[in-house]
Amino acid sequence: MSTPTYLPALGRLLIALIFVMSGLSKIAAPADTMTYIQSAGAPFAPAAFAIAVIAEVGGGLALLLGFQTRLAATMLAIFTLATAVLFHNNMADQNQMIHFLKNIAITAPAQVISQTGFVAWQREAIAFAFQFGSLILPAVAPAIVWVLMHRAFLERMRRVAYSPIA
Repeated sequence: MSTPTYLPALGRLLIALIFVMSGLSKIAAPADTMTYIQSAGAPFAPAAFAIAVIAEVGGGLALLLGFQTRLAATMLAIFTLATAVLFHNNMADQNQMIHFLKNIAITAPAQVISQTGFVAWQREAIAFAFQFGSLILPAVAPAIVWVLMHRAFLERMRRVAYSPIA
C-alpha cells in the first residue's frame, strides 16, 4: 500500500497551524500573555513570552515548510509538555485538565512515530485516527446529535416536501 505523497505535508500543516496561530495570538496581546505567565507562577515572564513566541511561531513555520522537521517536532514536543506541566496542572479544573490532555495528545503522535519506526500504513492509520478524532468528529458531531434529536421534525419536513400538491 503506497502512501500518498501529500499526507505528510498535510499533517505538518494541521499541527503547524495550531502552533503558529497560538504564537500569533501571543504576539497580538503580549501584556495579557505575560500576565497569564506570571499568574501561573512562571519566572521571568518576558523571557518566557519570548521563548513561547519563538517556539510556537518558529517551530510551527519550520514544520509547515518542512525545514528540520525532526528537530522542530522535538522542540515543539518539549515545549508542549513543559506548558502542560507548568500551565495546565490543576486537574480539579476540568478546563485545565482538557488543556493538559490536549497538550499530551499533540505531543504523542509525532514522537511515537519517530521513535518506533512504524511502517507506512501504520503511520497513516495513526494520522487518520488522530485527525478524525480531533478535527472531523468535533465538526460533525453537533450535526449528528441535532439530526438524532429532531428526527420527528425532519420526518414531518420530508412528508411536507414530498406530499402531492392538492
